[in-house]
Parts: sequence; C-alpha cells; structure tokens
Amino acid sequence: MASSDLRVLDEINKFEDKIYGKSTVPLTGSILVKKSELVDMLETIRELLPAEFEQCKALVNEVESVKVRTEALASEHLESADNKARELVADARSKAEELILMSEKKAADMVSTHQITQRAKQNAQNIIENAERTSNAMMDAAYGSALKSMRSAIAELERLKISMQQSMRRLDEEEGRRRLDGKN
Repeated sequence: MASSDLRVLDEINKFEDKIYGKSTVPLTGSILVKKSELVDMLETIRELLPAEFEQCKALVNEVESVKVRTEALASEHLESADNKARELVADARSKAEELILMSEKKAADMVSTHQITQRAKQNAQNIIENAERTSNAMMDAAYGSALKSMRSAIAELERLKISMQQSMRRLDEEEGRRRLDGKN
C-alpha cells in the first residue's frame, strides 16, 4: 500500500499522541484534552475509512473480474475447438460419403465392382479416422489452452491473495505496535 493509503493510521497515531502526550491530573490518572480537538480527529478518521474500504472492495472486484474473464476465455476456447472439431468431422463425413457415392457409381460401370467399392470404403474410412484424429488433437490443444488460461488466472489470484495477506499483516503489526506503545 502507498503511504497515502495509511492516512487513517496516521490520524490514529495523532489521536494516541494527543492522549498519551498530555500530563495527568495528580492523583486521578486523568488527562485534560479539548473535546473539539478529539472530535475533529475522529471526524477525519471517519472520513478516511470509507475510502480505504473502497480500495479493498475495488481489489476484490478486480479479482472477481479476472476470474470471470478467465472463465469466459476458457469457455470460448472450448466452444471454438468443439465447433471446429464438429465441422471437421462433418466435412470429413460429407467427403467420405461423396467418395463412397462416386466410387459406387464408377464401380457399377466397371466389371470388378466389388474390389473398387471396397477400396473406396476403405479410403472413406481412412478419411473419417484421420478427421477424428485431427479433431481429437484440436480438442486436446483447446483443453490445454483452457487449462493454461485457468492456471494463469489461479496464479494471478494467488498473487493478489498474497498481496492482500501481506497488507493485512502490516495493518495487524501496526495495530499491535500501537497497542504496545499505549500500554507502555
């Protein structure tokens, strides 16, 4: 956090200095402080707190936004790969069916119909198998890309989580020091 982000802590420090910096009334342990000074300091703290809470909310919203964008991107990759795979298989089947039809037509005109048809069917089957292998490879690549995107997003979320935890630790340490200073 930037130093301007710790203005609330600065104001709390001033407040504590105002209280602990005063000499006590003999035999009572009480201090005399102008009410207006303390009220002004509390008002300043009240004004600063919402801004710092808004910064935390903005950080949480950014994490959510990264998560949503990553999920959308992964979904798009999967959908695109699935559509391409379907197109390839449909195209291959269409070509295979065309090949079979053409082969059967030519085979009817030829004497050795059976042998030619068998070759055409085998060729068509080979085309379908090749298309399915290509489709599977594309699906694997799409899933790999989606997985990579998700891992990247998880790493980013982990980085943001660590950053937030460090900020919380610093605030807790600062509060602990203030309490210890107040007891001494």
